[in-house]
Amino acid sequence: MDSVEEGLVITQEPKWIRVKALSTEAVFPATTIDQFRLAYRSHHAETSLSLTERLRRRPSRTALPPKVLHDVVQHIVIDWFYYYNINKLEMRVSKQDLSHPQTYQIVRQVIAKTFPLDTPEHTGICASLLDMTERQFLDWERSHDQWEAAF
Repeated sequence: MDSVEEGLVITQEPKWIRVKALSTEAVFPATTIDQFRLAYRSHHAETSLSLTERLRRRPSRTALPPKVLHDVVQHIVIDWFYYYNINKLEMRVSKQDLSHPQTYQIVRQVIAKTFPLDTPEHTGICASLLDMTERQFLDWERSHDQWEAAF
C-alpha cells in the first residue's frame, strides 16, 4: 500500500464493496475494487493538487500537517464518489464539487479534529482550503449553523 491509500480499507461484500477511510465509510454497489482503486488514485491526486494550490494561493498562518490534508482529500473523494455512484453516474470529483457546501462541511469537520472549531487556526486553514477569505468562511459557517439549528 502506498501513501495515497494510507488508511483506506476496501472489502468485497456480497452486493457491494465497502470503503473505510480515516474519517469516513461508504458502500459502492455498482463498482469493483479494481475500478474503485483506479478512479480513487486519479481523483485523489487531482483533488490533492487542487487543495495544495489553494493553500499556496491563500496561505494560512497555521501549517497544515500532511496527514490532515490527506484525511481531507480522502474524505472529499470518497464522499463525492458515493454521491455519483449511488446516482448511477461516473465516480469523480469535479472542480465544482470542491466549491460545493458539502465539501465545505467535510473540510470543516475534518479540520476540527486537529484544530478545534471557532479557533483562528481552524478558520484560517478552512478558508485557505476552500479558497475563501476568513470572513467568507465565517459567514458561510454562521449561515450553515443557523440552517442546521432550524432542524
